[in-house]
Amino acid sequence: MKFQISWADPVKELEKKVKENPYFPFNRVGDQKFLLQQSYVELYIALGVLVVSSLFLIISASLKQYILDGDKKTCTFKVGREMVIVNYHNIYIRLRKSESQFSSKELYGLMFDGYRIDSHPITIRPSHRTNAKLRELGKKIAKNLNINYFDPTNMSKHHVLRHQRRSEFVRDAEEDQIV
Repeated sequence: MKFQISWADPVKELEKKVKENPYFPFNRVGDQKFLLQQSYVELYIALGVLVVSSLFLIISASLKQYILDGDKKTCTFKVGREMVIVNYHNIYIRLRKSESQFSSKELYGLMFDGYRIDSHPITIRPSHRTNAKLRELGKKIAKNLNINYFDPTNMSKHHVLRHQRRSEFVRDAEEDQIV
């Protein structure tokens, strides 16, 4: 039986249902066999609301959002109740290299990472493929987001440095003083 809310006359509704199914509220399942299925709609609704609200609390508590602001060149996120703002020079896409536990092959994967940021894998799982394709994709993602890209090694000709930390002693051209 389907749960339906109807504002029509209950007697007319019952007449209609009996006309459609002479065995109502049963359904004929065999020659002389009839089945009545009853669902506890209120229970299901209550359980559904409980499950959805619980999932919402769990997801919202474990959900971390990183907001990249290209105008301000900042990344904003929350750590606990603290709102953290990190400059673009402190965030990046990095090609990570790790050793496989089951073979001697090196594994590569792309990560979103940075200062006070939990490393976030961009690739679902590390790849045995050559890092050239992942490097190309990492550079493209970093370019699209206008953030830095780093290769697995600290010194590499493949790094793309779009933003770097400003010196504390920057000369202001207009006022000609140290800011």
